[in-house]
Amino acid sequence: MLLDFAPPRALLRTLACLLFVTAARAGDAGIHHFDRENVLGTSMHLTVRGEEAAAKRAEEVIVAEIERLAAILSRHDEASELRKLALASGPVKTSSELREVLAASQVWMERTHGAFHPGVQVLSDVWERAQKAGKLPTDAELDAARARLPAKLWEIDDSAATVKRLSDATVSLDALGKGYVLDRASAKANKLDGVKGLVLVIGGDLRVRGSDPGTVDVVDPRAPAENAPKLCSLRVRRAGAATSGGYARGYDIAGQHWSHILDPRTGRPVTRVLQATVVAPEAVRADALATVLNVLTPEEGLALVAEEKDTQCLIVDADGKQHASPGWNDLVIGAEKKPEPARALKPETTGPQVWLGGELKLVFVLKKPEQGEGGPRKGGGYKRPYIAAWIEDAAEKPVRTLTLWIEEERWIDDLRRWAKLYKGRMRDADAVTRATRGPGKYELGFDGLDDQGKPLAAGRYTMLLEVVREHGTHQLVKHAFGADGKAFELALEGEGIELESATLSFQPLEAAKK
Repeated sequence: MLLDFAPPRALLRTLACLLFVTAARAGDAGIHHFDRENVLGTSMHLTVRGEEAAAKRAEEVIVAEIERLAAILSRHDEASELRKLALASGPVKTSSELREVLAASQVWMERTHGAFHPGVQVLSDVWERAQKAGKLPTDAELDAARARLPAKLWEIDDSAATVKRLSDATVSLDALGKGYVLDRASAKANKLDGVKGLVLVIGGDLRVRGSDPGTVDVVDPRAPAENAPKLCSLRVRRAGAATSGGYARGYDIAGQHWSHILDPRTGRPVTRVLQATVVAPEAVRADALATVLNVLTPEEGLALVAEEKDTQCLIVDADGKQHASPGWNDLVIGAEKKPEPARALKPETTGPQVWLGGELKLVFVLKKPEQGEGGPRKGGGYKRPYIAAWIEDAAEKPVRTLTLWIEEERWIDDLRRWAKLYKGRMRDADAVTRATRGPGKYELGFDGLDDQGKPLAAGRYTMLLEVVREHGTHQLVKHAFGADGKAFELALEGEGIELESATLSFQPLEAAKK
């Protein structure tokens, strides 16, 4: 269970990178939540409807299946099947799972005429070197890398259960591998006795199983903080959803940010699309499409989605304009007949959160626990600690909780400082469950309102961040700050081992845009 304390004008605030799922209000019988970090290099959230014992078993089954598939598909694990294939010169015996994903990758390469390419890691390596050098790659470097991207990377022989590599290009299955894992792991858990339905989210991509729909909030690419207002809400039933965009990750070179999504045809980062969200019958399809829609023009992307059965999308272009497929609004909760351009939406529902003419941000990074602390696993990650972040005034009175992350309400007392201040005021919050992004790095914003939705004046305040691990350690960090519209950046201070860093900053709006 993850709670956001939101003023009346924004009842549900997104704490997700790209998507967030609302399965039920906290305390509803039969709804169980599980959160883990460092799952496939990002975070995982699982909501299960059913018996408690069955829900716990579902988490175990999902984690085990993720670990099994990661050992096949990972490009980071030297012992994985994919890495072994990369070192072989002839046909290699492989699992059916690897052959399925390789075959699907080849299909998407052909269908998109190279806009989707699993060999794009060759180009990513060029841009990573350029970032380290602090200068853009040359045309010659990009041309040489693109020359290593053939139209066909392997030969698959299902009758012999073998794959033969046809190129020395480094292969990454990240663009659809996560979707494949979501489909397989969720299907296995959903078959368990006592499980009536589930929503599995890994790094913003998700799969909904069972008869009940999941409510999915799409993040605004121009305000992607964990607790920023949503772009829109969808109702998703028995389907997968994925969002891809280059604003959160990428390459910072010579003072400019470039998307991590590269066009295999040019070797350069995409610039025409900020974000693409896809809802499809399978997560693997949504995953692949969300990536390629960032590469194609919005018009080309809509045409591609139109060829897919029961598949819808929303593309936000570089100017903020929304391009929706014909059936998109059938999924949107409270949608009008025609989507408005993103730049025309009301200020409280899009764009950066503003206070005193600027943006106040809290960015924190969680440490990975050592073996035995929180249960780190090779592919299944480890349990996320419980977290609360809030602001107090000069009299040490709490004025606004930015976020509260817990699995069950009974664990709130473990957040000692926050619970002492807020216990009995739980109804000030909307209970939501949602996906989060990144391997332990999070960003929170602030819109200048207190818990009752009233504006906070300039003055002296303190930002506090409390972190506690179940049956583990406790950490409280804080720092006082002056809210007067002037820029600052400071590190929250306190003893403990759960946080790698926590930085609070304020940037006047014009400076933040630069």
